[in-house]
Amino acid sequence: MQPAYEQYRPGCRMISLLTNLEVQLFDAVRIEEAKYMLEQGDESVAKIAFSVGYNDPNYFSKVFTKLEHMTPHDYRKRRKG
Repeated sequence: MQPAYEQYRPGCRMISLLTNLEVQLFDAVRIEEAKYMLEQGDESVAKIAFSVGYNDPNYFSKVFTKLEHMTPHDYRKRRKG
């Protein structure tokens, strides 16, 4: 069943989908930068999270894990091996 607001505004669903894609793109770009920082430096995960634009290191770790299927700490360990 469609939410009531979508029944009256058919373009609303498309805008919602585009907004979601934009968020996913921004997350992907930020995580790529974070991966580079994890590989190259010894900064803390929290500092890297702030550097790439996340205000909450826990949320950063959640997004990172969702996209990379491992935590930032595990990613660093595997890359620096």
